[in-house]
Amino acid sequence: ELVPLHRRYADIVRQVARDDGVLLVDLLAAFDRLPPEEVKNDYFQLDGIHLQDEGHKVIALVLYNYLARAGLIERITR
Repeated sequence: ELVPLHRRYADIVRQVARDDGVLLVDLLAAFDRLPPEEVKNDYFQLDGIHLQDEGHKVIALVLYNYLARAGLIERITR
Protein backbone atom coordinates (compact mmCIF):
# COMPACT_ATOMS: atom_id res chain seq x y z
CA GLU A 1 0.00 0.00 0.00
CA LEU A 2 2.86 2.39 0.72
CA VAL A 3 4.44 2.31 -2.74
CA PRO A 4 1.31 3.37 -4.68
CA LEU A 5 0.61 6.08 -2.08
CA HIS A 6 4.20 7.31 -2.39
CA ARG A 7 3.91 7.45 -6.19
CA ARG A 8 0.72 9.53 -5.96
CA TYR A 9 2.47 11.87 -3.54
CA ALA A 10 5.41 12.21 -5.96
CA ASP A 11 3.03 13.06 -8.81
CA ILE A 12 1.48 15.81 -6.69
CA VAL A 13 4.89 17.19 -5.75
CA ARG A 14 5.92 17.23 -9.43
CA GLN A 15 2.77 19.12 -10.35
CA VAL A 16 3.27 21.68 -7.58
CA ALA A 17 6.89 22.20 -8.70
CA ARG A 18 5.70 22.76 -12.30
CA ASP A 19 2.90 25.09 -11.23
CA ASP A 20 5.17 27.14 -8.97
CA GLY A 21 8.16 27.07 -11.32
CA VAL A 22 10.54 25.64 -8.74
CA LEU A 23 13.36 23.18 -9.23
CA LEU A 24 12.81 19.59 -8.22
CA VAL A 25 15.35 16.85 -7.75
CA ASP A 26 13.12 13.93 -8.69
CA LEU A 27 14.62 11.01 -6.80
CA LEU A 28 11.75 8.71 -7.68
CA ALA A 29 12.43 9.28 -11.38
CA ALA A 30 16.12 8.57 -10.77
CA PHE A 31 15.32 5.22 -9.15
CA ASP A 32 12.79 4.44 -11.90
CA ARG A 33 15.63 4.67 -14.45
CA LEU A 34 17.54 1.88 -12.68
CA PRO A 35 16.92 -1.86 -13.20
CA PRO A 36 13.82 -2.76 -11.13
CA GLU A 37 15.30 -5.88 -9.54
CA GLU A 38 18.40 -3.96 -8.52
CA VAL A 39 16.26 -1.23 -6.96
CA LYS A 40 14.11 -3.74 -5.12
CA ASN A 41 16.94 -5.94 -3.86
CA ASP A 42 19.84 -3.56 -3.37
CA TYR A 43 18.50 -0.08 -2.66
CA PHE A 44 15.26 -0.40 -0.69
CA GLN A 45 14.20 -2.32 2.36
CA LEU A 46 11.38 -4.85 2.07
CA ASP A 47 8.70 -2.17 2.50
CA GLY A 48 9.76 -0.55 -0.79
CA ILE A 49 9.94 2.89 0.83
CA HIS A 50 12.89 3.00 3.22
CA LEU A 51 16.41 2.86 1.87
CA GLN A 52 19.29 0.52 2.46
CA ASP A 53 22.83 1.95 2.58
CA GLU A 54 23.27 1.51 -1.18
CA GLY A 55 20.07 3.49 -1.77
CA HIS A 56 21.46 6.36 0.27
CA LYS A 57 24.55 6.30 -1.95
CA VAL A 58 22.36 6.59 -5.06
CA ILE A 59 20.61 9.62 -3.58
CA ALA A 60 23.92 11.24 -2.65
CA LEU A 61 25.19 10.77 -6.20
CA VAL A 62 21.99 12.13 -7.76
CA LEU A 63 22.08 15.19 -5.50
CA TYR A 64 25.78 15.79 -6.12
CA ASN A 65 25.33 15.55 -9.89
CA TYR A 66 22.36 17.92 -9.79
CA LEU A 67 24.25 20.48 -7.70
CA ALA A 68 27.33 20.16 -9.93
CA ARG A 69 25.30 20.68 -13.14
CA ALA A 70 23.65 23.73 -11.57
CA GLY A 71 27.09 25.16 -10.72
CA LEU A 72 26.34 25.12 -7.02
CA ILE A 73 29.21 22.90 -5.90
CA GLU A 74 31.72 25.56 -6.82
CA ARG A 75 29.70 28.22 -5.01
CA ILE A 76 29.56 26.32 -1.72
CA THR A 77 33.19 25.14 -1.74
CA ARG A 78 34.74 28.60 -2.12
